[in-house]
Amino acid sequence: MESVGKFITNHQNRKKNIEMLGAQRYAYSLAKRLFHFRFYTVVFIPIVFSFLSLGLDNYQDQMMQVTGIYALTTVVGGLLLDHYIKKLKKDAASIQEKFDCGVLQIPWNYVMVPKQPIPEVIHEYWTSYQQKNSTKDLYAWYPTIIESVATNISVLICQRANCTYDFAIRNKYGLFLIFLASTMLLVLLVPAYFIGLSIENFIIFVLFPLLPLFTISIQQYLDNRESIQNLNELKDLIEEKISSYKLTDTIDIQLIREIQNKIFCNRVLSPLLPDKFFYHSRPHQEEQMYYGVEQTLKSMT
Repeated sequence: MESVGKFITNHQNRKKNIEMLGAQRYAYSLAKRLFHFRFYTVVFIPIVFSFLSLGLDNYQDQMMQVTGIYALTTVVGGLLLDHYIKKLKKDAASIQEKFDCGVLQIPWNYVMVPKQPIPEVIHEYWTSYQQKNSTKDLYAWYPTIIESVATNISVLICQRANCTYDFAIRNKYGLFLIFLASTMLLVLLVPAYFIGLSIENFIIFVLFPLLPLFTISIQQYLDNRESIQNLNELKDLIEEKISSYKLTDTIDIQLIREIQNKIFCNRVLSPLLPDKFFYHSRPHQEEQMYYGVEQTLKSMT
């Protein structure tokens, strides 16, 4: 009988599973692009309006009216866009869940996700993904070293790898958000100081247009911190269980399913990471993940 670890390493590279990985990645990527579009339209264009207002003394009233109309339009459009972004995130998380359930042999939770993603949706995202992306980095999603583990302890190790990988990247993203917000504030404060802007005009033409930037940045930061906390708690739970098992032991499938429930919920609720940030961090984080899996196996022998 094929060992569980061997089953995972073999099945993760099958065509249908590679297609699911590409499909979920495209859905996430599309959601990120739409989020960035919303971010730029809500944040940066109003900032441009505010600077134009400062330079056009004779047209400040008109510019304030234009800025107000634009802000109202983007609020309504943003609500519609947010709804579609949430749908894309759920599609991506559901496809990723289907991949995990198939490869890790975890029963589907129909209470949490009543319907599995249909093949037509997966195929649509997959077709779009492979038009502009290489499929090479979709293979060996889980470290091949786990093929030596005969029992479903290998599933728990894969779940730990998922948590530690996401946890490390989100920690870096949180620091990046703090740096970005601080830099933007400094960039605006310095010119305002040197041109002798009054406090009243600074509030009206600088701080007020920046409210969407601060709101989105703070919300992203808080959501990311919550995701990190959830991942940390889940990682601690998994490591506690791992410390009490040996590689030859078998784990209750219900425990594995409950851990997977938390992984799925975190994927749905976590803020989107920019693709460039994700791909830049990925090589180092994968190296760390593989090292972590290797050390975990050594500790259980």
